[in-house]
Amino acid sequence: MSQANTKQAAAISYNWLTSIPQADKPAITELILKVSATDPIVGFSEHVSEAEINQYLDKLQENVEAGRNFLMIGKTADNEVICMVIVVQNGSPNNCHIADMSKGMISHDYRGAGVLFQAFDSIVRKCREHNIELLTLDVRDGTPARNIWLKCGFENYGMLDDYARIDGKIIAGHYMKQSVNDLAARLKQ
Repeated sequence: MSQANTKQAAAISYNWLTSIPQADKPAITELILKVSATDPIVGFSEHVSEAEINQYLDKLQENVEAGRNFLMIGKTADNEVICMVIVVQNGSPNNCHIADMSKGMISHDYRGAGVLFQAFDSIVRKCREHNIELLTLDVRDGTPARNIWLKCGFENYGMLDDYARIDGKIIAGHYMKQSVNDLAARLKQ
């Protein structure tokens, strides 16, 4: 981790959006294109097109505006979008204490600079505002992302052999969980 990245990470603002500003859509599209080109993100192939991302963002916009999804973006002081996360709270009364982190990505230039832990701090606050006590996520088997989630305290609660299909290949996936209180405690260490 370089000192430049650490200083840049300290100047990042994390904002929960109620709508995706038109001015931010190109930067979010660029983030998705760059990250998906090298990192396996469920729902996006490394060959995702800008048109597919625009369609995805239109649906995301609808869900964010309707309150079905919470969207956080992290931006530098010069308005560069360097990370995003989508949190989806379960809508049923008996399960509304659970939310899924359905997408999360950090620009390659900011990895290892503390962005993930700063983002988690914002996620913990959002969860507490909405009485969310348990976070879940899913991740492809054999990826660096799975190792990161394990280091962050997430644990497996299931595995699906036929999780994703890419170019005719079947890929397994892990379902992981962590309580919001445990995550908050880890952030204070």
